Amino acid sequence: RLERGCFTSLKSYLQSGLSLKYGDVVEGGRLDDLTRSLDFDARHEAQNCFVSSSIPHPDRRAKLPRMIFFLCEDETGVLPAVSKLSLKQVQVFSQKYLGLHAVQCEKLNKLKSTTCWLINTGYYGGPVKIGKRFPLAFTKACIHSILSGGADHYNYFELPGPALLVPHEIRGVRSGLFNPLELWPESSAYNKAMGAWSGFFLEESAPKASDLSQTL
Repeated sequence: RLERGCFTSLKSYLQSGLSLKYGDVVEGGRLDDLTRSLDFDARHEAQNCFVSSSIPHPDRRAKLPRMIFFLCEDETGVLPAVSKLSLKQVQVFSQKYLGLHAVQCEKLNKLKSTTCWLINTGYYGGPVKIGKRFPLAFTKACIHSILSGGADHYNYFELPGPALLVPHEIRGVRSGLFNPLELWPESSAYNKAMGAWSGFFLEESAPKASDLSQTL
């Protein structure tokens, strides 16, 4: 799913006074066979429809954000609920999961003063159908703590494999859910799953900017 903007239900989207426009991505809807417009008479589809609306290109004079949150739903169960990303990891993540070309990713160097976080709303203790989902209240509490400045006082450990920085705990947030290795019943199974994920995450899959002219 490619979402570079606002992602919300169609109902909430329309209730906010917004209207569908060219370039919006509609998920779970039904188009009228003749008009090719969204069929609002198909009530079930309309009620379970989501819209991803692109955000206009910001003014180049605008200040860079203080924080950026990458939201993911990890179905393998190997990623932590919260982790702090280095600039290099942001570039790799953007290339692997947002579909950005390596040239675009290198432009992210301007984010040196921005703190980037990976927020996982997926599974822990095992993959999908075996593990459990991180509670929504838990995820919200983590983000609230970060936005409130709590991250300045976190103690981190480095997760083997992708070398993500993970907080040992977050004050006021349920403990025991931050180290994914400790949440699996068998460490060997976790290490195997993490090895597979790390191999995909770390491998080179696109040319660097310096190679682009020669490739063309």
